[in-house]
Order: sequence, then C-alpha cells, then structure tokens
Amino acid sequence: MAGERRWISPALEDGANVLYLQGRWRLSHVPGIAAEIDALKLAGDHCVLDGSRLEELDTAAGFLLLRRLAALGCIAGTVEVRSMADGHSRLLTLVRERMAAPSVAAPSAIAGRWSASAGRRSGSGASSRPRSPFSARSRSRSPPRCAGRACFVSRKRCRSSRP
Repeated sequence: MAGERRWISPALEDGANVLYLQGRWRLSHVPGIAAEIDALKLAGDHCVLDGSRLEELDTAAGFLLLRRLAALGCIAGTVEVRSMADGHSRLLTLVRERMAAPSVAAPSAIAGRWSASAGRRSGSGASSRPRSPFSARSRSRSPPRCAGRACFVSRKRCRSSRP
C-alpha cells in the first residue's frame, strides 16, 4: 500500500490543496486514515475538503481529520468544505466547534453536591471521604416511596399509597 490512497485523494487546484475524501470514514478505519493524513505533503495552508466521494463520516474520523490538518498548518480559518452532504458538513462544523470550546477542568457542581450530601447521609464525620453512590450499601437500599405512581426504577406500581 505504498502509493495507494484509499481515504484521501489529494490534488492542487488554483494554488489550493484539495483533499477528495472518499469511502466510509468510521472509527474502525481511523488508523489507515491517520496514516494517509500524516503522509500528505501540502503546498501552503489553504485546504479544501471535497466530500463528493465521501460515503460516511463519524465524529471520531472528523475529529482526526481536523486535528491532523491543524497540525499540518491548515487551521479552521483556512479550511473550506465543498460538495459535502449536509449531514457531513454539519458534523464537521460541530466537531470544529467542540474543538474550539474550552475543556472542563473540574467536575460539575451538581455531582459535587450529590457526593457531599451522600457523605452527610452516611453519618460519617466531615473528615472522612463520602461514600460512593455506587457502593453495595447504596444499591441494596429499597427504592423511594412514590405515592402510588409508577416507580421509575422498578417500572411497577409502588405498594405504598403514602401521600
């Protein structure tokens, strides 16, 4: 497979790198796609992604494509999309937006409050670590009373009719 290109057919058109994406770009094909992107020799930093031959595209392959192109110098502002199915272009736009968003550094406040309240409910002191909500003790407790409505956990009608 030295000279054969299965996923990308590169061309130079009017001074721009045109990458004809072809085939099914799925998670299972990521190693081959990555190897072809890494082997690309781009002239300049302007890149056009042509999706006229693209059959499928998932988020993993879209992320890989945009990240590797950025490493080669084709950043978001210099990448154009043409002849791409609406779903594929929307997916690439979503991936690009997620790549530009800041990463989350800390767990959410809701999860922190829940685990802190679980520690208070267990009767342990403030210095001990809160009990995990997935411990055997928490799983063995009976489901909450639900005033005669359908219970979400057991999907059965509760026995208690407590108001």
